[in-house]
Amino acid sequence: MTISFAQTSEPTEVAALLLQMSGKVNAVAATGIDHHEVTNAVSSLRARGIPTFSLLSDFAQGEREGYFGTNNMKVGRTAAWLLTKTAARPGKIVLFIGGYRYHGHNLREAGFRAYCREFAPEFEVMDAIVNLETRQLTREALVGVLARHPDLVAVCCLGGGMEGAIAALQDTPGGEKIACIVNELTPESRQALMERRLTGIFQTPLKELCAELMATVVHTIEAGMAENPGQRFIAPVLWTPESI
Repeated sequence: MTISFAQTSEPTEVAALLLQMSGKVNAVAATGIDHHEVTNAVSSLRARGIPTFSLLSDFAQGEREGYFGTNNMKVGRTAAWLLTKTAARPGKIVLFIGGYRYHGHNLREAGFRAYCREFAPEFEVMDAIVNLETRQLTREALVGVLARHPDLVAVCCLGGGMEGAIAALQDTPGGEKIACIVNELTPESRQALMERRLTGIFQTPLKELCAELMATVVHTIEAGMAENPGQRFIAPVLWTPESI
């Protein structure tokens, strides 16, 4: 097994890493942005008989062999349902996404907005803020939003960088009254949830995802690539202060 890490989310770097796998592996599984350079790299690998599987956030639809992750539209709608039910009052909600090219984040945002339009129009969903999945950018951005919008009632981190949101709310007077949902259970988010500084945490069941992925990779190598690439949805776990 070969494991490689991208230093940035730039499409050129991600595409280069994918192409470097040619001749070294029988299949590729990756997380990355949805960009034509990445799609071209996946197409090139496919032409050489190497299937690519997208993880957590889909990319290269039509060229990749399959997607493994949560149903991100449903995750977004579920987050909106929970925040609009637990917010202290109607008001503004701010969303954080890792970048405009993350297909999974875009779907989560779309699901969130669709739910609010349909069932909670009394809430105003602000323009999503790109945090590049870093805690420092998230913290600085949220501190600014809190200062400019005293009617903010909820925060939703649809990708990484949640540590910054947790810190910003903790350092802001009245921050404990703002509902907040983050992504992935870590020691830091777990502690914040136990202290009721968070409303909920979405956790990706990685053990189940990896088991499904490896079984499909083995089948694909043995039986060949599918004519119609598909997707496998893994149901996320939603943690609350009472279920942790």
